[in-house]
Amino acid sequence: MIFQQALIKSLETNSHRIAIEQGQIKITYAELLQAANKITNFLLQQNLQPGTVVGIDLQDRYSFICAMIGVLNARCVFVPVDSKLPEGRLTAMLQN
Repeated sequence: MIFQQALIKSLETNSHRIAIEQGQIKITYAELLQAANKITNFLLQQNLQPGTVVGIDLQDRYSFICAMIGVLNARCVFVPVDSKLPEGRLTAMLQN
């Protein structure tokens, strides 16, 4: 949890600064933390055990980063999944 604690402290310290620019959209560190916290809270409400693997398939950077922070803060394992992989490979990944 040391990494997550340092990350959260950094996000809070720089809350007013821009964390992500995606076209015309600018996301502050505070907004990033707020979105990540929603994901963390959702996962914790599901009663997932620490170390549970959570596969995430997201295309935009903002959602990807929020999901990654949220999953890690819930003490789960973040696994990026590329939906463009062949169906057999995706099925094998999900079964593992």
